[in-house]
Amino acid sequence: MNDSETPPFEVHDREVLAKARSIIGETESPRMWAQAVIDAVKFDRDVAGLPEKEATVIRLARALFRDHKVSPELWGKTVEFFGRQGAVEIVATMGDYVMAGFMLTAVDQQLPPDRKPLLPPRR
Repeated sequence: MNDSETPPFEVHDREVLAKARSIIGETESPRMWAQAVIDAVKFDRDVAGLPEKEATVIRLARALFRDHKVSPELWGKTVEFFGRQGAVEIVATMGDYVMAGFMLTAVDQQLPPDRKPLLPPRR
């Protein structure tokens, strides 16, 4: 594996934000990304107009968590951007956050009473 195949840290953060919307919710805080990328995930908006790399990660997360399958075209695009190892690491990181979300759900983790939710209510 070379450095060009390893996804940058901010890619892992985008997948965290994508998954945070559906599993982890308010227990994660996003880092600094383009506001349009954050809003696409936070408000479940279309990814049209976002940079293709960011849009691909969001599409991948949505395919995995909503459709429970990834098309060969989407997987190919992910590998094209991040390399095979990088794409696998992105999916593995998403899986780690699913596991964390299950643990938080199992213990009924809630925000502290004085903390305002950062995400809109789920639909």
